[in-house]
Amino acid sequence: MEQLGPVFHVTKDLKYAQFGFDSWRAKGTYKLSATTPAAHADGPVWDPEGGGGDAADVAAGELEPTELSPGLYYSVPVAGGEVEVDLTTSGRKLSFRGRGGSARLWAKDGWLKVAERWTAIRVWASPYTFTYWEVVSRGASHWGKTFVSGHLFHNDRLVVGTRLGNASATDDHILITPNYGGEIHGRFDDKNTGYTLEFGSPGRGRTRRFEMQHTMM
Repeated sequence: MEQLGPVFHVTKDLKYAQFGFDSWRAKGTYKLSATTPAAHADGPVWDPEGGGGDAADVAAGELEPTELSPGLYYSVPVAGGEVEVDLTTSGRKLSFRGRGGSARLWAKDGWLKVAERWTAIRVWASPYTFTYWEVVSRGASHWGKTFVSGHLFHNDRLVVGTRLGNASATDDHILITPNYGGEIHGRFDDKNTGYTLEFGSPGRGRTRRFEMQHTMM
């Protein structure tokens, strides 16, 4: 008897992933081919042979390279890539092509025990691709503190990767500002209608700013 179920494959360098599924209701494949390099939560590009991340941070008792906030871990295998989906469901064949990505998160405990709230953003606006995660911690010694991780790619090359969420005259940083002048907002307490995301690189004398508005699809 043939066994039904998912089959997942990913290459060691995290450049290619394929997910196959075969059930009574749907059958098909999902393929993701990275165009950007994988990166750590603390900013640097991930090295498949080992290394990456700042060991000094760990030695100083700070967050580990893969730690987004205390007890919550994050990596960016694919910030941006090409997606292909082919499936058959209820006798109907469907195919999709587009842009997508992948993030990996894992925690020492349940999310609601380590995080008060979180915001996640992934954008492709050629030639730029960027990701942003923000977490408000529930950790005993960091209750209410905000932690961020942002990665900006230009032509699929990492130009800013940082965990610094405050303006700096010397270090790469990322700033987020909620906007309230648009027409669409969620049902949450925060009625923002979009965000302004700013990636700063003082060492290169560059600041890149992106305006985003919520849209009803």
